[in-house]
Amino acid sequence: MAEEAKINSKSTPSKEDPIKEPKLNVNNSGKYIVGNFKIWDPKSKENITYVFKFPGYEKAVGFMDLIQSGNRAYWGALMRGNEALDLPQVIQNPTSHGETKKMGWAYWDDHKKLATVLDQCDTFLQEQLD
Repeated sequence: MAEEAKINSKSTPSKEDPIKEPKLNVNNSGKYIVGNFKIWDPKSKENITYVFKFPGYEKAVGFMDLIQSGNRAYWGALMRGNEALDLPQVIQNPTSHGETKKMGWAYWDDHKKLATVLDQCDTFLQEQLD
């Protein structure tokens, strides 16, 4: 019985250490500019990597126009895109506990750091336009 407990404890994956200082990393991936932002989510108790995909200069300016409409319209478009304005989704669907999750307002019911992630996405877009 004690031997079985030892075997089971060895096969259990170790807990992930929370990222203490999250950082936005930007690189070129083929013809795309991609940002990665990994942060500890205290609600789901895991590090989650959010991938931002630059939509191109014209579409990025379209996102900047949405700022005038308020955070809900702007943030919603970053998460889901905006078909009426022909703006693609910038924040790609993240993986949580091994499953790909659909990005949108409902995603945040099970996760924290909404404002932080959206702020980093905004920074990512702004830096590409400078």
